Amino acid sequence: MTAPDREAPGAGRVLRLLLPAAACVVGLIFQFHPMFLAGFEATPGDPGDSRLCNDVLEHTFLWAVGRPDHAAFWNLPMFHPAPNVTAYSDSLLAAAPVYWFWRTLTPPADTAFQLWLMSMASLNFIGCYLLLRRALAFDPPAASLGSFIYAFGNSRTAQLHHAQLLPAIFSLLALLCLARLLREPTSRGTLWLAAAIACLVAQAYASYYLAWTFCFGLGLFLLCCMFDRPCREAILAIRLTWPSALLCLAAMALAAPLLIHGLAVVRETGWYPFASLEPMLPRPQSWFYMGRRSWLYFGARNLPLFTAIPAEHEQRIGLGIATTICAAIGLWRQRQRPWVKPLALASAALVVLTTRWPHDVVLWRAVYRLVPGAGGIRVVSRAGLLMLLPAALGVAGWSQRRHRTWLTALAAALCVLEQGYSETTWPKLQFRAVAERVAAAVPPACGSFYIAMRARPNGDPSAWLHQVDAVSAQIGAGVPTINGYSGHVPKGYEELADNVIETAADERRLRQSFDRWTVAWRLTGACFVVVPTPY
Repeated sequence: MTAPDREAPGAGRVLRLLLPAAACVVGLIFQFHPMFLAGFEATPGDPGDSRLCNDVLEHTFLWAVGRPDHAAFWNLPMFHPAPNVTAYSDSLLAAAPVYWFWRTLTPPADTAFQLWLMSMASLNFIGCYLLLRRALAFDPPAASLGSFIYAFGNSRTAQLHHAQLLPAIFSLLALLCLARLLREPTSRGTLWLAAAIACLVAQAYASYYLAWTFCFGLGLFLLCCMFDRPCREAILAIRLTWPSALLCLAAMALAAPLLIHGLAVVRETGWYPFASLEPMLPRPQSWFYMGRRSWLYFGARNLPLFTAIPAEHEQRIGLGIATTICAAIGLWRQRQRPWVKPLALASAALVVLTTRWPHDVVLWRAVYRLVPGAGGIRVVSRAGLLMLLPAALGVAGWSQRRHRTWLTALAAALCVLEQGYSETTWPKLQFRAVAERVAAAVPPACGSFYIAMRARPNGDPSAWLHQVDAVSAQIGAGVPTINGYSGHVPKGYEELADNVIETAADERRLRQSFDRWTVAWRLTGACFVVVPTPY
């Protein structure tokens, strides 16, 4: 790895600043154009996971400012009074300070959440640009194009309904630290190893999915490095002293609270059963599927090849034809660089291991049983987000110092357009009003509450939506809610999960389940509140 080439002052300096800035702005327009066109009255994603992430971030803010009902960080006030509820989902703690900044400036929590989404996307671009420029010495046009692919790629935008998958900046910072370590493998340089570990810990506090899949991919890369002499020699040249080793252990110790609370959830609810993972495993065609709202490939959803994909909303992990070709050419052109071959092998291994192949060949079963933490990855297809990194490195390598012809510009523009995706949105003002209406229905004397929604005559199947309504209303009511929405639920809550009342029998069922919950937890002062469905 070498330092970037020195450029002439003046025009070169302007290029270094304006080109990546312009690429980032264009990427934000690509990724968030539905929100911009709605005048910030619509938020990307769906009103389920997206609002839950907003509520988790708001919990971290209220915890930071010391509000009494959010005094315990690991006790998000839902599923009350079950403990350790924050660990049921991603805590988002490492990414929360950015939300706190916007929350202080813009009091509406849903507006701060929109600005947080844009900030995380921008940080992803900046982190990738720094990696490509400072660690890998790509020129500004190549680094800008590669960073665009990484931060605003189709597969990342198609996952905006899972906002917890957006803050990937800490993984990029870890790679930057590891690059410095390889360039400076002395005892002093090994301090970068401790910094890399600290970044990985921060990534785990931001998003378990991103942290685990990144570490899994990094492990595959290091394993492949052992079969490549230049890469192996670079790693074996690292000298770890006792002081730096202790510093690394101290960095690892920062993960202790997360591990303690996460393992407590596992003891209570167990890992995800493998049967629940199988629909979420990528199929071979998933690696080429761009989703039904892709700008260029929306019609492919109707092809027989893609109509059979289960859990379609989780399988949009394609890169695009032009992007894939340019990335492959770029990696081939860079094949003399020591990291390219192991990266290509690790990427291929990731595809082979995660994919459900014909005749029920599923290698992920071995990963699920043997690799620690794999049982917490229910949606295995999200590992496809890792492919954005080799794609970014390959596209940057393809673009590096090319003769800038109209054909090159056309190919680059096609790579950019392939990432265009129009994610769904939810109306923030409508759901803000719903939360306020539900909060107002909670009697002032209640110490906690459970919300049941009375359905309209034509039925209402959206129990999960009403659970999030109650969680959002908790912030306005100022007291904990028994309602909850998460990938895990405490034991005994299953009967309360469907909080929709369509018949008198439904109301009796819910009231009896509510009584059993309050007796089991010796809960006093809890109110059973029935609210007409607001939808």
